[in-house]
Amino acid sequence: MPLNTTVSHVSPLLSYIPRTSWYEGNSSDPELNRYSNQSYHYSDSPASVTFSWWGTGAVFGGYRNRTGAYQVVVDSQAATSFPGYTGGPDEFERVLYANDGLSYGQHQIRITNTGGGGPQSVLDIDYLVYETTQDDGGEIQHNDPGCSWSPASPNTWQVDAASHTTTDTFGAMELNFTVSSGIILYGYLDGTSAPLTVSVDGWASTPVAPNTAIAPIVHNVPQVLYTKSGLQNGPHTLRVENNPLGINGTGSKMSIAFSRTLSDAPAGSAPQQETP
Repeated sequence: MPLNTTVSHVSPLLSYIPRTSWYEGNSSDPELNRYSNQSYHYSDSPASVTFSWWGTGAVFGGYRNRTGAYQVVVDSQAATSFPGYTGGPDEFERVLYANDGLSYGQHQIRITNTGGGGPQSVLDIDYLVYETTQDDGGEIQHNDPGCSWSPASPNTWQVDAASHTTTDTFGAMELNFTVSSGIILYGYLDGTSAPLTVSVDGWASTPVAPNTAIAPIVHNVPQVLYTKSGLQNGPHTLRVENNPLGINGTGSKMSIAFSRTLSDAPAGSAPQQETP
C-alpha cells in the first residue's frame, strides 16, 4: 500500500531561507510540550522554508495568537495566501497546508512568512507528511550484515541497539540493497550533529545540514536524513559520509539508525499507516 512519511522540522531535507531568520522553539515557550516531539522552528520575519518530495503532502505547524499570514507556492503554481490566526483557541499540530490533488511525482513546496511585523508576525513549522504510491519494502537496521562501517579501527563507532554513531571526520557507512523504487535513511539528530554527504550508486548529493542546534527534549526519535526515489529495480549502494567541515559545519556527530526500502505499489492501493 502507498506510504505516508513524516519529516520533522529538524530534518536536513528542509531548507530554511535565510537560516539566520529561523529559530528553534525552546523551554522559554510555555507551550513547547504541545508540539510534536516538543520542538518546532519559527520565524518572525519575511523568511521561507522549502521542501522537495515525491507524491502528495501536508504541512503541520502552530495556530496561535502570535501567528500571522503566510503564502504557499507548490512547483510553479501561483501563490496561495493564508491569514494565519483569526481567533479562537490556540491549536498545535494544525494543518497549515494540504494538497491531495497533486499528480504523483516530484514536487517542491515553499512557505513564506508574510506576517509583516506586529503581534501576529510568526510562522511555526512543526513537521510535514507526504504520501507516495510506493510500498514499504521493509527496514534495514544499522546492524544488518549488508551495512559496512569505516574506518574499522577500535572505538571509531559507538554501537547500541538503536544506532551506529561516530565523530570521526572520515566516518562512513555503505549499504548494499536491492529495491524496485527508492530508499529513506533515518538517524538521530541533536545540537552536535554534523552535515552529511549521501550518494546512491556513486551519484553524490551536496552536503546536507541538520536543522537543529539544541539537544532534543524528546530523545530516541529517528529523523529522516535522506530520501531517494525513482531507482531502477535491482541492486544499489547507499553511502553516507560524515562531513563536519561541510556547510554550516559546527557539529561533528553522525548517527545512523536504519533505512526503509520502497517498492512500486500495485494500482488501486490505499494509503497505509504513517511511518515515523
